[in-house]
Amino acid sequence: MKHFNKFLILLAFLGLSISSVNAQFAGGDGSEGYPYQIATAAQLAGLATYVNNGDVAYNNKYYILNNDIDLSDYQSDSGWAPIGQIAKSPFKGNFNGNNKIITGLIIDNSKSMGNFGLFGTVDGGTITNLGIEDVEIRNRAGAMGSSSCGGVAGYLHNNGTISNCYATGKVDNLTGSASSAGGIIGDISESTISNCYSAMEVSSSGRTGVYSGGIVGSMDHNSKVSNCYSIGTVNSTGASGTAASGGIVGNNTSGCTIENCAALNPKITCKGSSTKNFGRVVGNNTGTLTNNIAFNEMINPDDETIWNNIDLTDIDGADITGQEIYEDGTLGNRFTEANGWTIENGYLPGLFGNLVDIPPHLPYVPNGIKTITNEQIQVYPNPTSGELRIESVDIRVESVDIFDVYGRNVGSKLGVVFDISNFPTGIYFLKIHTENGIVTKKVVKQ
Repeated sequence: MKHFNKFLILLAFLGLSISSVNAQFAGGDGSEGYPYQIATAAQLAGLATYVNNGDVAYNNKYYILNNDIDLSDYQSDSGWAPIGQIAKSPFKGNFNGNNKIITGLIIDNSKSMGNFGLFGTVDGGTITNLGIEDVEIRNRAGAMGSSSCGGVAGYLHNNGTISNCYATGKVDNLTGSASSAGGIIGDISESTISNCYSAMEVSSSGRTGVYSGGIVGSMDHNSKVSNCYSIGTVNSTGASGTAASGGIVGNNTSGCTIENCAALNPKITCKGSSTKNFGRVVGNNTGTLTNNIAFNEMINPDDETIWNNIDLTDIDGADITGQEIYEDGTLGNRFTEANGWTIENGYLPGLFGNLVDIPPHLPYVPNGIKTITNEQIQVYPNPTSGELRIESVDIRVESVDIFDVYGRNVGSKLGVVFDISNFPTGIYFLKIHTENGIVTKKVVKQ
């Protein structure tokens, strides 16, 4: 009897231990048929803790989101700790976002090297059906080493996959040497990205090997990006060596492929480096390009719209106009319902049953609306550090909305005088509503 009681006590102890572990999740056992269920921010943070502590029992399981997640409680100090932040403790599992959205993700790192995003390093894992909105990633980890940053993940390798995901917000990767940043992911190797879109402002800076892309910063070893689009600005700044910026991918190496993608970015910049490579679709390319398009009025690093390598199989892609974008929600059948996209003419393709509003830098004139000439609407002074004035000829201006490069409405006004003195420097777009329709004007705040 004495030994039997000890056995019961042991079972109770083991049961308590198992319950305490399972309490980290809302249900499931981590198998493909019954994945761990994540319903709260604390449970998602618990996954990061397990993986980052090297607990191999959790880095290769199956996970699914039950709810939208707000990570606002994890913004203090350096912010969110990426899942699988370092190479020795990567995430190897399968994460199904279940068409849910994560908000409140902020990373402000200046303490340690690594890879940064919701996920840090993903080794052979999969991430699907996930939206991340208004993410802010700032990595300033010092003078030495390299890092990769992206809205969804920092680094993906070893036959990993990211599909049917999107990210909005900003990523800024500043490191001492090699630096990669992408709207979806910073760096991929032997992996694939498909059916994703980014509305991220992407920037990467360093000494050499600096790559920025609207979807992926840099890709190698037979990786592939397909059926993706980007609508945010992209910038690379290299102190020496090579810097590359592209609307879809910054650096695409031999054996890698970019196909059926649409670079709809307002502007691409590449500066400061002795070797600067930039293109509407990809900046530096030795790989394969197939059936890619780009917005015909995208601004280059010289603040012009002149591009010299315009073709479906070249770094600048084939032209697509704002009017063509408006009239074909599939963007030339690159984005289809069969691949999970939500499609309707007059919008950009969206995921999870949602459409994406066409941002103001992609001008269009809907059928039945009179064309408004440039002579009828003038905006001055431009550039400006303060007040904007709108002058119209033979046409009445009814109201004005101003948008940033993310497509966010940052101000509205009735009238023809607009003060932007308190706005950050950069590019903005005025959507001017008139009696004959809408006209869009680009302005620069100094």
